[in-house]
Amino acid sequence: MDSDFTSHERLADETLATRIRAAKFTPVRLRDGYRQRDVDDFLDQLVTDLESPSPQLGTASIEAARFTVVRMEEGYAKDEVDALLDQAATHLTLHGRRDGLREQQPVSTPARERSSRARSQWLTLMLIAALLVGMLVSALAR
Repeated sequence: MDSDFTSHERLADETLATRIRAAKFTPVRLRDGYRQRDVDDFLDQLVTDLESPSPQLGTASIEAARFTVVRMEEGYAKDEVDALLDQAATHLTLHGRRDGLREQQPVSTPARERSSRARSQWLTLMLIAALLVGMLVSALAR
C-alpha cells in the first residue's frame, strides 16, 4: 500500500465506492440516455479501483469516459449519470488524483507564493494590454 495513502483517504474511497454501488438511475426510453451496460461496466471498474490497495484511476479517467447514447433501447438518464461522475471526479481531485497517480503537492513557500502572484499579475496586465491594442487597432481601422 502506498505510504501516502492514508486511512482517511481509504475510508473516503470506500464511502464513494458504496455510494456508486448503491446508485440507481432513472431508466429512459424514447429520449437520449446512456447505454446501461456501458455505464455499469465503467462504474464497476471505478468501484474496483476505489477498493484496491493502490487506486490508479483519477479524474482524467472519469473525464475521458464516453458512453453510447441510446434512444430506442432503455438507457440511464444522462444528467443523473453525469452528476454521479462529477461527484466522483470532485472526490478524486480533492485527494490529488488527477491522472490516476497521487500528485505531489509542492511545498508552499513565501517566495514561491510571491513569484506565483507576480506571474499572475503580469499575465493579467498582458491580457489588458492585448485588449487595449485590439481596441486601438479596431478604432483606427474605422
